[in-house]
Amino acid sequence: MKLLIQRSQRTTGLRGTPIFTIRARAEIVPEEKQLISHYGFGKEVVYVSAQAQQHAAAAASSHARGSVMRTWGHAIASRMSLTITVNDLAEGKTVEAKSLEEVVGVEEAMKSACENLKGYLELAKTFDGRTEVIEF
Repeated sequence: MKLLIQRSQRTTGLRGTPIFTIRARAEIVPEEKQLISHYGFGKEVVYVSAQAQQHAAAAASSHARGSVMRTWGHAIASRMSLTITVNDLAEGKTVEAKSLEEVVGVEEAMKSACENLKGYLELAKTFDGRTEVIEF
C-alpha cells in the first residue's frame, strides 16, 4: 500500500487569502483490496473534521431534548462536513482548507489510517488456522 499526497495552494478574495489543498489517494494492491472488501473495512471512517464532530454531538443533544427539526438539521450538516473513509482514500480525496493546521491534521490522519489499515490487513491474514507459539 502506498499513499500518494499532492499539495497545492491557491488564493481567493481581494486579500489573497490562501486556500491549502491536498489530494490523497491510496494505491492498494489487489490482495489488499480483496481483504478490505472481505472484512468490510471500506466504510471505516479514518478522519472526521471537528465541525462534523460538533454537529454530530449537537444532533445527539437535540434528539435527547426531543427537537426533531434541530436534530435533522445538525445531522445533515454533520454529513456535509469532512469525513474520510478507507474507500475515499482508495478512490482519492481532495481536501481544501483556509487553515494550514487543519490540512496538516487531515494529512497526518490519512497517513496514520493507511499505517493502521496495513497492520489490520496483515493481522487479518493470520486468521487461517495456524498456531502461534509464544514463549515467555
